[in-house]
Amino acid sequence: MTEDSDSLYRALHLWVARLLLHRGQLDFAEQVLTSVPEPIRSRDAQFQAMGRLYETLREAERGRGVFPWSIPPDRWWRTFPTLNFPPELNGESLTQWNPARVEDLDRESVWLIVGSKAGDEPATYGHVAIPRSRFDEASLDAKSSEIEPDRFLELAFYGSRGELRICCHPTDVAMDGQLPGFDPPDPRRYLKKKQPAP
Repeated sequence: MTEDSDSLYRALHLWVARLLLHRGQLDFAEQVLTSVPEPIRSRDAQFQAMGRLYETLREAERGRGVFPWSIPPDRWWRTFPTLNFPPELNGESLTQWNPARVEDLDRESVWLIVGSKAGDEPATYGHVAIPRSRFDEASLDAKSSEIEPDRFLELAFYGSRGELRICCHPTDVAMDGQLPGFDPPDPRRYLKKKQPAP
C-alpha cells in the first residue's frame, strides 16, 4: 500500500461511506467500509469513527440498541454504569446495572428494552414495563412525564433486594467529533435545486 492509495481511499471511500451511513444504507456502507484495507481503517480516525457509527446503527436496526452513540461499542458492556449512580444506597452496594431504551409510554407504564450481559456470554435483551409511579420514584433525574420513546437510560440495582434507581442519558448528545462532516454540508443540495421553467 502506498501513500497514494491511502489518499484515494480517504478521497473517495470515506465520503461515500459517510453518506451511506447518514442515509441508513447499512449493507452498502458495510461493502464500502470493508473494501478499504484494514491497515488504513485501523490508523485513520475518521474511518474508525465511521466503524463505531456503523456498529451503533446496526445494533439499532436489530432492535437491540440500548446505548447512545456517545458510548463507543468497545465500552458497551463494562462492568460499571456509564452514568453517575451513587456507589451505595441506604448502606447497600450497587450489585447490578443494565442499559435500556424507552420503547413506548402509556398512561400507566414506561416500556423499556433492557440489555444484560454476563461475562463472555452474548448479550441478551428483554422487554419490561415499569409502572410510571415506580419509575418516578426510582429516577434520579428525569420523570416519566419528561421522557419520550428512544430515550436511553440505565437501571441500577442495590443490595439483595435489588432496590432500583434510574438515570437518563442526556438527549442532546453530540456526534462523534472524529466523523467526517459533509462538505458541502447538505448532501441533498442537487435534489433541492430548482429546475428551470420549460
